[in-house]
Amino acid sequence: MKWKENNNVKDILSIFADNGANIARFRIWHTPTTGKNGYSDTEAMISRAKAKGLKVILDFHYSDTWADPGKQRCPAAWLSVVNSYSLLADSIYNYTRKTLQTLKNKGLTPEFVQVGNETNGGMCFPGDGTVTWPTNWDKQTLLFNAGIKAVRDVDASIKIILHVADPKNAEWWAGELKKNNVTDYDILGISFYPTFHTTTTIDGFGTIITNIKNKYQKIVMVVETGLPWTNSWDDNTTNIMNGVPSGYGSTPSPEIQAQWLIDLTNKMKGTGGIGIVYWEPGLVASHVTGCPAEPGGSVWENIALFDFNNNLMPTGGIRFCQLSNGIHLQRGAPDNISLTLFPNPSSLILNIQFEVNSVAKALFEVYDMQGRISMAITGKTNIGLNKFTIDLMASNIGTGSYVLHMVLNGVAYDQKFTLIK
Repeated sequence: MKWKENNNVKDILSIFADNGANIARFRIWHTPTTGKNGYSDTEAMISRAKAKGLKVILDFHYSDTWADPGKQRCPAAWLSVVNSYSLLADSIYNYTRKTLQTLKNKGLTPEFVQVGNETNGGMCFPGDGTVTWPTNWDKQTLLFNAGIKAVRDVDASIKIILHVADPKNAEWWAGELKKNNVTDYDILGISFYPTFHTTTTIDGFGTIITNIKNKYQKIVMVVETGLPWTNSWDDNTTNIMNGVPSGYGSTPSPEIQAQWLIDLTNKMKGTGGIGIVYWEPGLVASHVTGCPAEPGGSVWENIALFDFNNNLMPTGGIRFCQLSNGIHLQRGAPDNISLTLFPNPSSLILNIQFEVNSVAKALFEVYDMQGRISMAITGKTNIGLNKFTIDLMASNIGTGSYVLHMVLNGVAYDQKFTLIK
């Protein structure tokens, strides 16, 4: 697979790192049939990510395949002890500790570790892995605490995440963990897909974050989120998510994808959340038989952060990384840009001036202080001094403070200004 930025093929982790991402999240399966997502594969990805300056979340599924709220299939290697709770807990402890110690010995210690993936009803179920209710806490308390202890024993600086799907379950689940003596973790990780988890708004999610922080003294991280930028498709594998979140129009677009993520980012910051992980930003259609091997194509290409030519969408979801992580402060720009603005409050004309040593396409966006985009234009630069104007009267912009965001040659710049209307 090849991914592109500005139509140029580029390492996918470089694309994310260069656009403000600072964490990569990788799953690990115990003994996958193809080796994909097994230890060697995951170690290689962690090594690549750390070489790009990215921190790492290592997500133990404690399975040989996908684990989710309805399916938590015990690894085949542990099936003989799946109903012997103390022995199963020992298996989790030894496997987790060995994996992390091996990574640590190679200088690849993950900064965050998930003990389980979407474990609403627990983990390591027999047979086909179907999760059964009510939760058997005699078993699950042992399993969670075994994984947690293994992490602590390898490196006390690693932040431990426990992961629940759907924000509506978060407070209940945090309460269940506490009630059943699973408390030695740092972060409550939540899956929040707005077109699936429709009962929670962004404002409501802010309340959930605050309640979890106050009631249980845990920090919240969105460890999975994603939403469509189109209802269309790029292969013959049926996509599993379409539509837009309530309040964001009727038809998906890259801009709506970005705006929902920006709004969520601002709410997270305002209520003390620690971060957001997008899933799965690179899962484009391969047009190669059997790639990806499961399920034979991509069910997610309309949710990835790339268009159907595998090109990063500059107005799409990647913008939440740029806004939240300070990418706008120059990152090794090829041109020594000095961005100058001349706001003219009486006519609402914004004059932009800068100098470059190469020709490129420039993107200009105006944001309010809540991170909402007010308007955007594009233009082509010339070598030397460049001057652009934006007529702010063309939008509904009013009196207040704003940020001009300019993207040039893949590098972003910001400057704040104030208008009086």
